[in-house]
Amino acid sequence: MTSKVSLETYYSTDIDTELATVQWQVSDRKDMWHRLFEILTALAERQESVRSMTGRFTVDISERQESDEDLRQEIWSVVVDSLGIQQLKEKYGSLCESMGYVMPDTMTLRCETDLLLPPQVDSVRIIAFDYVDSENWELLELKPTAQHDTSTGYKVWQTVAKKEDFEEQSTIYMEIACELSPYAQDISLTLHSRLDIWRPVRFDGTPNEPQGTINFQQLKRSLAHLAEQTGGVLNTSQIITSAEE
Repeated sequence: MTSKVSLETYYSTDIDTELATVQWQVSDRKDMWHRLFEILTALAERQESVRSMTGRFTVDISERQESDEDLRQEIWSVVVDSLGIQQLKEKYGSLCESMGYVMPDTMTLRCETDLLLPPQVDSVRIIAFDYVDSENWELLELKPTAQHDTSTGYKVWQTVAKKEDFEEQSTIYMEIACELSPYAQDISLTLHSRLDIWRPVRFDGTPNEPQGTINFQQLKRSLAHLAEQTGGVLNTSQIITSAEE
């Protein structure tokens, strides 16, 4: 009988959290809303390794066309599924009837994702990388599944997204940012994590093989499919590969 072991992952509050970004160019505000709903629909229909996306959506509104004087923000709760997207569309349509300016700003989504671990691993310890006390740790909350990855033989676990979690507390989260300015006219979707378990190189600069590369490539494939389906461009060059960068 194979004895079970625990794997370690570093948690950092200082190192860049970005894992990968998909970007879409837009022409105007109407096109931006159209693209945004297209992206959300694709996410809902093709939840491969990233799923259970819920969070908050900030929208800028004004009774007139864009005006700093009466511009205000509304924060909507959002669930990325067919019903949740339909509700967003209805809110948007209702606001357009009474407001001259309705502009999407940012959407932050807590996610659950598949995590591939060697068969002998039954837990993951989170080590606070930025703390001097290396004994400062806790267990990563995971849900077991009956699945195994056929290409690696690794067991498939699932991370847990807690209701109150956002950027600081979330195991993994997604941010969608919309911009229409002289500098940029685009929508960007960025996947974030403060844990290095999805990185080929750990925060201390040591190789995270093979599980870091395996899990990063799985996330990358999922976002590549999204980009291909919706006409976006995937970028993973910003991933931090050592603690010194």
